[in-house]
Amino acid sequence: MARPQGGKRPAPDRAGASPAKRHKGAGGGARPAYAAKGGKPGGKPGAKPGAKPHVPEKLNRKERKELDRARKARKHKNFNLIQEVVLLWEEARRQDITAEKRSKLVSAIMGKIQGRIAELAGSHSASRVIQTCAKHGTPAERATILKELEPKLLELSKSPYGHFVVTKLVSLAPKEQLPGLLKAFRGHLGELLRHPAGNHVVDDLYAVADARQRNLMAAEFYGKEYVLFEGGTLNNAEGAPAHLAELMARVDGAKQRSIIQHMSKDLIPIMEKGLVDCPLVHRLLAEFMEFSPASVVADAAENLSGDPLLHMVHTKDGAKAACMTLAYGTAKDRKKALKCMKGHVGAMARDEWGHLALITALSVVDDTTLLRKSIVVELQKDLAELAEHKYGYRVLAQLLHPWCGRYLPPQLAAVARPPSKEYSAEAMRRPQHEVVAAAKAAAEEEEEEQQGADGAAESDDDEEGGAGGRATSGPLGLSKKDPDVRRKELMGGGAPASLAAALCALCAQQAGQLVRSQHGSDILVEVCRGGESGLLLECLGEGAQEQLAAVHDALVAAVAGSGEAAAADDDDEEEGAQQQQQEPVLSHFFGSRALRRLVLASSDGGAAGEAAAAFAGKLWRGALAGQCKQWVDTHAAKVIAAVLHCGDAATKQAAAKELKPLVKGCSLDEWADRLTSKKGEGKQHGKQQQGKKQAGKQQQQAAKQPGKQQAAQQQPSAKKRKQKA
Repeated sequence: MARPQGGKRPAPDRAGASPAKRHKGAGGGARPAYAAKGGKPGGKPGAKPGAKPHVPEKLNRKERKELDRARKARKHKNFNLIQEVVLLWEEARRQDITAEKRSKLVSAIMGKIQGRIAELAGSHSASRVIQTCAKHGTPAERATILKELEPKLLELSKSPYGHFVVTKLVSLAPKEQLPGLLKAFRGHLGELLRHPAGNHVVDDLYAVADARQRNLMAAEFYGKEYVLFEGGTLNNAEGAPAHLAELMARVDGAKQRSIIQHMSKDLIPIMEKGLVDCPLVHRLLAEFMEFSPASVVADAAENLSGDPLLHMVHTKDGAKAACMTLAYGTAKDRKKALKCMKGHVGAMARDEWGHLALITALSVVDDTTLLRKSIVVELQKDLAELAEHKYGYRVLAQLLHPWCGRYLPPQLAAVARPPSKEYSAEAMRRPQHEVVAAAKAAAEEEEEEQQGADGAAESDDDEEGGAGGRATSGPLGLSKKDPDVRRKELMGGGAPASLAAALCALCAQQAGQLVRSQHGSDILVEVCRGGESGLLLECLGEGAQEQLAAVHDALVAAVAGSGEAAAADDDDEEEGAQQQQQEPVLSHFFGSRALRRLVLASSDGGAAGEAAAAFAGKLWRGALAGQCKQWVDTHAAKVIAAVLHCGDAATKQAAAKELKPLVKGCSLDEWADRLTSKKGEGKQHGKQQQGKKQAGKQQQQAAKQPGKQQAAQQQPSAKKRKQKA
């Protein structure tokens, strides 16, 4: 055969044959069937080359469905079995059937799938069937499912549909089966937490485990020895540590670095993928960020500052990690975190732990413009509800009186205000308390140097070495803006639609309701005294005194109105029974304490003391003058006694003149000191509560044993019968 021009052979195909030999079969050169018949695939026999292929007739819906079922049956060997059990499952999952009928259907399904459960668990439809059998089946049937799936639990945990079966078995497993399930996953928790489906299995497993089992699961990330031995030692003498701090306290610096490195191998991929929904991950991240060097923590804050932050704030450890993310992050990281919070501020403020992340953000972020747009605006939308919410009021109180132990307990303040961290190569070679102490000292020195230098800056773009840059020395995540300047800018700085103006308007409109509220009364007290250091007055701008006076007048009117209503109720008992009036503010449990605290605050110096003194004078003239005889022997006496210690000399003199003839048995000063001290207040309240408890017990006993009491009244005692005899 003549070669083509150029003297080259035709290029062989992938199988090594030339184009001329591509269609040779086993017989050496056999042509395809369609070539022998003179046509193309799909064409009629004997059709000419180039003719249009034969198009089969269009199938109807039923024929297409049957063809599809036949194709699936050829492809999946368990297809027909799945179709059979799905029909039974559709009946068993109905809510309107009896338990006996459902039990029979589950038994019928188990009879068909037994021996093939492991093959079917990964199927979309069959996994639902197995979940129903595990939920409504007997303990023996559930044990059968677990026994067949036990060798493949790890594999199924990574399946898109199989992991639902595993989570169902975990949630339904009795306590005695949990150790076996934990043993099946031991050594693979890090692998599962990095998997989109497997992390849900670990989440459910961690939820049903007890404290000791949770410690074992967490200890697996501390080192390989906790995978091989439960206690980290050959004889398991020490046991798994309750927290990482307990382990770090008894090991040297080299072992500490080894633990952090072992944790980072699993946690860094988890943070990069954003799989942070599991509470176990929250615990590990909080411990990891607490004991890692500053450079490692900075990387972790960068990874967590986006959407992952919102997935952590609902647990204690997650909120701790979120607060550290905000405190240790750069300006760029904090900006990204605030943008993610937008639209979720209200829910976070009402959350048991989420409100701590908002408190941290309001305390460390220097970009107050972004803070107002992201957080403060949403707080103003639900201001009335948040002022009385048991968690939401803490966010508002943080702006009015930051880090006050009355509103934010020390254990929560420690979460919302993480300790400073320093960039140092020796940080991991020293005990943690020494590192924290050194970081705090460096932070205080840095604050003293820069205090007031950048106080009026509106944005923190230049924070930490440039726009979004990262420092390489000194404290981690340092905030440059003065806290008082930050609070003033957040409260509004004189704007008419500011948070300060909204708080004053709310307190003026709902003074009677807020003063009777457990948490709303705290907000009302802080607004009436103008906030810490009188900052609220500065934020209100022009007309600040008038707005604050309106709040004082509204509260005095609420106190006086409730007192007049109580007097009217005493005069007309029938009308009072028909229309019950609210308890007077002066004797109300929360209202009286709020008034007492506000009056006593008038003795403090500064703008806050002056505002409280102005209220004390109005309260005496508008609600107490001439009424002391009515209240001096009631629970309202502590409010009247507080007036004797207020900062207004004229008010004190007028109160002493009216109270002197009413107080007997001791001097006026001794009476006032006893009522205004916490000890005296506690004794008085304790006596009242004890009397109420005794009265309640007597009523309960009378209601439970009415027959015995009647019999006791009708029959004389045995002793009396003997005396009569």
